Amino acid sequence: VYAVAAAPGGGGGGVIVFGGADTAIRVWAARARGEALSVKGYATGEPWVSGLAWRPEGGGGGGEHHVAGVSHDGSMRLWDLRTPVPLGTVKQHGDKALAVAWWGPDTIASGGADCKLQLYDLPPAES
Repeated sequence: VYAVAAAPGGGGGGVIVFGGADTAIRVWAARARGEALSVKGYATGEPWVSGLAWRPEGGGGGGEHHVAGVSHDGSMRLWDLRTPVPLGTVKQHGDKALAVAWWGPDTIASGGADCKLQLYDLPPAES
């Protein structure tokens, strides 16, 4: 396991996402026994999950279910944990992407082995 993120807001009901060398993002809920849900991703090549960040409170359009993840293939993906496929993928880095964080509810920051900090602004939610 290389990355762990807890849901925001007072423990978020005890929900944690984690990922690593097995190329999957997994969701664990404290109320459930064992592994509550597994969201498979990063299935091509060997793109280990190296960073995860839960969308902060205040993110619109189902934001309480959104997790940003980065991997060794240099990409950043946005996941809605209610679906098994990412909402989107952005090739952010020329080398491994190693860290990810939300900068407010609509901007994702990522850092990588290419020594760059990249920002990605989510498009506004459609009404």
